[in-house]
Amino acid sequence: LEERVCKHLVGIHLIATGKHLHGFGHTHGGLLQTFAVGVLAQQFQYLSVVIGQLFYAITVALVVVFLDLYVHENIHLDAVYHSMTPERLNNLYALLYQKAAFEITKEVTGDGIIWARAAWAGCQRFPLHWGGDSASSWDGMAGSLKGGLHFGLSGFAFWSHDVPGFHSIPDFMNSPINPQVYVRWTQFGVFTSHIRYHGTCKREPWHYPEIAPIIKRWWKLRYRLIPYIIQQSEMACQSGLPIVQALIFHHPDDRQCWHIDDEYYFGNEFLVCPVMNDKGIRDIYLPDGEWINFFTGERMEGGKWYDAVKTPLDLMPVFVHPNATIPIYPYDVDCTDDMDLSKAINLEITDNYIGYKL
Repeated sequence: LEERVCKHLVGIHLIATGKHLHGFGHTHGGLLQTFAVGVLAQQFQYLSVVIGQLFYAITVALVVVFLDLYVHENIHLDAVYHSMTPERLNNLYALLYQKAAFEITKEVTGDGIIWARAAWAGCQRFPLHWGGDSASSWDGMAGSLKGGLHFGLSGFAFWSHDVPGFHSIPDFMNSPINPQVYVRWTQFGVFTSHIRYHGTCKREPWHYPEIAPIIKRWWKLRYRLIPYIIQQSEMACQSGLPIVQALIFHHPDDRQCWHIDDEYYFGNEFLVCPVMNDKGIRDIYLPDGEWINFFTGERMEGGKWYDAVKTPLDLMPVFVHPNATIPIYPYDVDCTDDMDLSKAINLEITDNYIGYKL
């Protein structure tokens, strides 16, 4: 029992010597998690197998709570670790810890999934990952997308980010969020594999009544896109391609695409161009081919730049090719529990397509 629990808790050969379990300190709730996991580890050392499987199941459930709440992305370099130097363990730690968290979550819930922001080669096997504590600002949003594109190029299929950024500026905890950043980051989040709102101050849209109706419409779109997201996720698992794809995945011979870090493919069908300023203006590059604005139905020629494209706050430039097929859910829902995916339909981008109305 001790061996099984400790393996799940900290990964193979990561139990530190001393009075507490090293490697769990972190700036967010670091004292709490070091104390809580440390106390659990001390107790596990003296558990007897006679306690039985019932207690083990309860203990594992508690461990999953800790695994879900905390990131666990670093180690103490001044600690002593079993059979490995801190310098060698430093990069491997993320892989071993995420493997342990993934395995115990799958054992308890039936689904293997984590929520991590540290990574090392091999961590793509234990999704999912997100970008960490970005600033709730235009620069924070742009930096998050750049990081996500590089992450996808490194072999990670699933990646997400805090909407609308994790911390405020200039006051880390208390500065109010720019409503436009909130909307634009929501739009960006809808077109990534996973979406969550998380940060240092209020994130619920009802705290921002002037933009809440816009947010609600984008959330409804997110639910309608679930069949497409599932389809593309299955393809990602089979191919290794990311959900958020740099343009060079599709256009490796287009030199323009090698330098564009503020546009991306969402799966294989959508070309997404987030707006990341309060003017609602951005330059857009469309690769070769004919393109259709997903929301307006406007047809545009590819292989060229479009300068200073103005987009109202409630829309985002998103493009598809003619004859594309997008699986969607045809009804508005408030939760995936309310969805019957057998009722999904295909949205065909035909010659008569006039745009998707939010």
